[in-house]
Amino acid sequence: MQSLKEFTIYTHKYFSKRRAYALLANAEALGFEENIMTENAGSAIAEYLMRSKKGYNFLILCGTGGKGAVGMALARHLYNYTNVRVAIIGNISEMHRKAALLNYRILSDMMNIDMIDEGNVNTLKRYLSKSDTVIDAMIGIGLRGRLTGLVRDTIKMVNDSKKEVISIDIPSGVDPDTGTMNVIHVKPTAILALHKIKKGIAKNSSMQGLNTIDIGVPISAEVLSGPGDVALATEPTYLYANKYSRGSVLVIGGSKDYHGAPVLAARAANMAIAALRLSSGYVTVAVPKQIEMLLRQQSPGIIVKGFEESPELEGVIEIIHNTKHTAMVLGPGIANLKYSYKKLMAIIKYERELGNHMVIDAGAMKALTKYQNLIRNDMILTPHYGEYKSISGIDLSKETLHNKVMSALDFAKRYNCVLVLKGNETIITNGDLLKINIAKTPALATMGTGDVLSGMIGSYASVHADSFESAVAAVYAHSAIGDALYAEKGSHIIAQDIIDRIPFELKRYDTIKV
Repeated sequence: MQSLKEFTIYTHKYFSKRRAYALLANAEALGFEENIMTENAGSAIAEYLMRSKKGYNFLILCGTGGKGAVGMALARHLYNYTNVRVAIIGNISEMHRKAALLNYRILSDMMNIDMIDEGNVNTLKRYLSKSDTVIDAMIGIGLRGRLTGLVRDTIKMVNDSKKEVISIDIPSGVDPDTGTMNVIHVKPTAILALHKIKKGIAKNSSMQGLNTIDIGVPISAEVLSGPGDVALATEPTYLYANKYSRGSVLVIGGSKDYHGAPVLAARAANMAIAALRLSSGYVTVAVPKQIEMLLRQQSPGIIVKGFEESPELEGVIEIIHNTKHTAMVLGPGIANLKYSYKKLMAIIKYERELGNHMVIDAGAMKALTKYQNLIRNDMILTPHYGEYKSISGIDLSKETLHNKVMSALDFAKRYNCVLVLKGNETIITNGDLLKINIAKTPALATMGTGDVLSGMIGSYASVHADSFESAVAAVYAHSAIGDALYAEKGSHIIAQDIIDRIPFELKRYDTIKV
């Protein structure tokens, strides 16, 4: 496969807390586990410090989480070259992360580690007086609430010491997303951001001495889609949620000849919302009246509404107006000869006025070739190469990945939309950001799987505000399900198999809030 290095410019410049965790999940899925990342971070920071501070006396203050693990790894790499003392702020019983436990075990065999609690916190004053540089490895991006007790007292001592202080990744007591500072927070001389600067630090103009440390995260963890992207787009479920309280999807499509497509999209949306929300989603499918009864019989669990399959707008706008939905999937099973452009454009225009997310698929795609001015930023287009050629005039079927990506980026940028260019290497972009999903098997090369994908995208878009992230999550989940099914059934997979597997794939991303 072509090198991914050139595509890194289309990734996020700064990281939010959730995006940092998503990167970690993607990296771990590639085999680049947290222990490796921690080791790389400790080694890279040690190299940085030894270039300018060889012979210094370092005091490394470690928390019990991931940032503390990096601090302990750093201590190991400094140990043979300079004077280093390590103090853990907190109780060892609070240390649960594998990387932290591993580094504590290794480091404790090399040197004495001081455990600081409420009873001996004042001993830090002595350690501080004998140090040249303090390394803040106490609290990372997992900061929650106001700092109190032992951590607060420790930070106050560090600030009062007037020593040089270097914070790893983010100063303890600073929110990684907003840059908001706790009343008590570390005031560093320098910050060594791991991999990428956190969004809150970039926003905070008072932060000085900012450097980025390369910790060897694989390029593929950012450019390729992965499980972290699914987690990023999965909103937590509130304990008392009901089917009306959050996302809902309206699917419009179908014709006498293609009555199965909207059902597949609706079922996929229904199952995805159910898995995402731990409750029954609210999904409606609107189809021509000629097939309304057929769909009711096939899918008793889905609300079906009928309209006239004619060039006129009879009933369609009324259905949209009277149907609760936060996202629309338009196009599955539409036979272009029986739908006028006028009808499709009226649907899109009306939905635009409602401000809902829209997934444009299949038959509805061709209508946009004549009315491209209606494409907007929360619209998600899902063409395969043939449909892309119709709407853009560019044939990418035999082009290199580079040319496909450049064309997709240009199209999405020009029309201010999210483009999902389907293929073995599916390209998802909003013109500024890029993700590539690489299918490992031909499992999804069968009729109806594209309709299922549209329904899944609609489901994510109905509960998550970011259209790009919603599309990436759905594409990856759809592909991962296909690969898992291929391992079980080989090439003997139908679209319904994908739908049936959705809850089993997505349940591991479930979180509940009270």
